[in-house]
Amino acid sequence: MSDYVVVAKAEARTSRKHATSGLIVTDVRLRVLTALKGESKSGAALTATLLGGAIGDVGLHVPGEATIPDGRSAIVFLRRTPGGELNVSGMSQGVMLISGQGKDAQVSPAAPTATLMQPDAQGTLHEAPGTLDKPRALAELLTEIRSLAATK
Repeated sequence: MSDYVVVAKAEARTSRKHATSGLIVTDVRLRVLTALKGESKSGAALTATLLGGAIGDVGLHVPGEATIPDGRSAIVFLRRTPGGELNVSGMSQGVMLISGQGKDAQVSPAAPTATLMQPDAQGTLHEAPGTLDKPRALAELLTEIRSLAATK
C-alpha cells in the first residue's frame, strides 16, 4: 500500500497544527539515500507528516506512531494521503532502523513489542504476522523489498 519505499535519513523536523484536523503534526524532512519504490531518486527530499509533536508548551503524543530519529538511516514506507501529504504506512511498523555498515548492516523491527492486528471478513480482529520480528541483514531485506515492489 506504500507509494514510496526509501532508505533515508531524517534531516529536520517542524511541528505545526494540521490545517484540517487541528491536531499537532510533525513534518520530517527525509533525504533519500536509496529509492526502492516510487517517483523519487537518491539525493531527493521527501517530507513525512507524523501525528504528534510539540508547539510551545503544548504537545501531542500518539502511541504507535512512527519515529524517525535524526541522522539515523532507516527504511521508510510512505503513502500519499488524499490531501497530498506523505504518512508512514502502518505507523511504527513503517520505519525500520538500520544499524551497522557495509556487509554488517542490519535492519531492526520498528516496534518489537507491538502486536499487529488485522480484521477478518466479519470485522473481528486477529493477530497478524509482523513486518519484521527479528533483525535481518540489510542487503537481504533490500533485495526482498525490491522484488515485492516490482510486482505491485
